Amino acid sequence: MSNEAAENAVSHLPYATPPATTDLNVVRQEDGIHIDLGPPPLSLLLASIVPPTLILAVSLALVAYHWIGHNWNWGFGAPLISISVPCLSYILMLCWYRNIPRSVGVAEGMLYYSDAGTGGAPTGIKSREVSELRVFRSWWRPWIFELTTLPPAKFLSIYTSSPVVILTGSDWRFLDRVRWELSNALGLKILSGPSTPEAPRIRWSR
Repeated sequence: MSNEAAENAVSHLPYATPPATTDLNVVRQEDGIHIDLGPPPLSLLLASIVPPTLILAVSLALVAYHWIGHNWNWGFGAPLISISVPCLSYILMLCWYRNIPRSVGVAEGMLYYSDAGTGGAPTGIKSREVSELRVFRSWWRPWIFELTTLPPAKFLSIYTSSPVVILTGSDWRFLDRVRWELSNALGLKILSGPSTPEAPRIRWSR
């Protein structure tokens, strides 16, 4: 196979490379937009799985060490098991839904998104619950960026609802382009994109 043919074959693999900013598939409709993003690239899938996998491995190693050493202490093992279960569930969820295409959009004034976390079913967010869209660096996975909704704030910056991560990725510029498209469709205040990704900040919810 020639180099050109090999490159063309790789370009069609769902996990080959993340979509470029110029390849953003935006379908503009009368009442909003729809953006198809395809399945997560392999790099993003691995970057999402690595942290919980490490936590799971360390927890199981400690449990096995105490179990084999006949020094089992339920007061010590229970927290480890409680940590291992959600980590394992998260890993299995990402692997099970790894081929589900991601999508975000705006329809009838409502923001919606669909990914592995929703099982491929669109989840809607009312426009009154979104005051702004921002791209943050994940606080526990600093190599991953998150497109996050910011709900309206009341007294002392207490949010009326919880912020929601609607999309993750490893390319900040790509997520910022998606942010701009969704903000424009929702009629939100569109900020000029910062030169660097924003650091995660403490977000209080009520």
